[in-house]
Amino acid sequence: MNLALFALSFFVLPVIFAYGDSGTEIDKLLEQGKDYFGQAEYDKAISQFDQILIIDPNNVNALYYKGNTLSKIGKFDEAIPYYEKVLTLDPHKFIAQLKLQEALLKVTSYRFDSLDGMLEVTVHDSHGGLVAFLRTAEIKALKHKIVEDLVDSWPTTKLINQNGKSFAVHQKEFVKVADYDTIFGFHEIPFSEKVDLPLATTWHYQIPVERGDVVSYVYSILRPIS
Repeated sequence: MNLALFALSFFVLPVIFAYGDSGTEIDKLLEQGKDYFGQAEYDKAISQFDQILIIDPNNVNALYYKGNTLSKIGKFDEAIPYYEKVLTLDPHKFIAQLKLQEALLKVTSYRFDSLDGMLEVTVHDSHGGLVAFLRTAEIKALKHKIVEDLVDSWPTTKLINQNGKSFAVHQKEFVKVADYDTIFGFHEIPFSEKVDLPLATTWHYQIPVERGDVVSYVYSILRPIS
């Protein structure tokens, strides 16, 4: 072996060994953490996952299992960022999506109630002709932080006064092409991409349509101005 090659191997080999040791150490810590989790020793489990994240802050398994451990001990608000980071790194890890949904629904109390506002449904045929129009009030909703945050993110179209109180009207339109012959009266409002649950629904009369008709749902929600 010539001197140059010997010198190169002297510097490269320790790096290779270091990375190999790091991977082995992460695997060991992960298995220990999962064992502690199974034994309900959650503080010890979190300690193992934290050690992994010091070595590799983007380790999907450690992030996921730390989120699970935090959820297990009721710290859902602390678990949420870990599930969100997992999904940023691995969008196809659907179990993390389900765990995130569960955590989001735990962070605030919720109850069924009605939102102040209305739904307007307009149907046009494929040539642009008006087929139907209706307006309905009282939108039933699951009162939850997700609902509040999402409605707040909708554009404010106008300010109104009603019964001596001031309101901001938040409005959002959803459009789809009919793939059936009747629009049923029960309609779920697509409130959140994070939670795969019908967080809000409304009712209107059934409307006969044809496949290919364009249906526009415009929601107008009144939010009190303090």
